[in-house]
Amino acid sequence: MAKSTLKAKRRSTLGKASTRALRREGNIPAVVYSKGNETVPLELNPKDVKNAFATDAGRNTLINIEIEGDDKKEHKLSILRDIQMDYLSNTALHLDFLELDLKEKIEVKIPLVFSGRAQGVKEGGILEEMIREISAICVPADIPDNIEHDVTELELDQGVQIKDLALPDGVVVTGNPEDTVAMVHVPRVMVIEEPTVAEGEEGEEGEEGEEGAEVAEGETPADTDEKAEGSDGEG
Repeated sequence: MAKSTLKAKRRSTLGKASTRALRREGNIPAVVYSKGNETVPLELNPKDVKNAFATDAGRNTLINIEIEGDDKKEHKLSILRDIQMDYLSNTALHLDFLELDLKEKIEVKIPLVFSGRAQGVKEGGILEEMIREISAICVPADIPDNIEHDVTELELDQGVQIKDLALPDGVVVTGNPEDTVAMVHVPRVMVIEEPTVAEGEEGEEGEEGEEGAEVAEGETPADTDEKAEGSDGEG
């Protein structure tokens, strides 16, 4: 379980105009919500956000948000629930955090990591990672950074299902245990057949040199030409 601290400021003004002004200043609007408590609007520094999530757990890092208000400082242990991105500029537009109760289970996305080189890959196959993360339920303290699976023994046309994964204690998968997360495929090979010449057909060789000119057995092309000239002079 990875933990980080993130400094934040409570926003005093809300609305679209305030949010746009906040972004123009280079900061990120955010909120942290929890059951039974008010949603707290926040202002975050992009560098602080980047540093807070620079752990092996990534988005599953438990974030201790230090909120500076007008008259007091609050602490909220939270986890990132949603992020809106501007993919053209690769910048965050808005972050949603959920305040945690350490005794209450939550649903999280856990990345899958495949280690080793499959036997089927050594034989020319391709390992396809069909599912990169799985949904699971656990208490915050039991959230793993990832779930690793060794694929060394996989042969051609063999796969790994969710039920084959070794899950940490306290982690329960919510997806279908029969779903395939990775598989070694036989690569498709395109076979191009060369055209065949049927028996009795000839190519360019052996064709007549000039249309209508035939050479009799025992004659040469020159003899044929002389006959043609003689016939032209008759009559």
